[in-house]
Amino acid sequence: MYFNVKSCVATALALLAFTTQAQQYQGTNPVPPLVACSGQGAGNCNLGFVGFNYDGGTTWNWVTIYDNACNPIGGAYGNVDNDDNPWGLDSELPYVTVLYQVGWPNDDYFAFAYADYSFGGEFACGFQDAYGDDFNVCQHAFPC
Repeated sequence: MYFNVKSCVATALALLAFTTQAQQYQGTNPVPPLVACSGQGAGNCNLGFVGFNYDGGTTWNWVTIYDNACNPIGGAYGNVDNDDNPWGLDSELPYVTVLYQVGWPNDDYFAFAYADYSFGGEFACGFQDAYGDDFNVCQHAFPC
């Protein structure tokens, strides 16, 4: 059996490049590239959104429900927009978190409900750079 070191090295480098590229955040990775949460007291959770910021606005790709210590306990990824609203988010919480509006009429506006709490308005948002992309990161605390 003939063993070609150059071929093996080239294959290894190609696989490494593919793996690195596959780990980049392009809206298909279930783990958001940035944490959209700040720790809350007991009995409170955070609803966080992360999206790519473009000249025309933000494309929302991740919505995550965090517990009071900012551990992810639910959410969704992909193209998170207004086309399918209202829709429920799976999580470890006893009730369903329902999204009504995502980034409309402006990028910082969201509407959702959890149990007997509902909110419609601007989230706390900010722009951050990560992995060579510009992201919009928004969050809102709610009783859970």
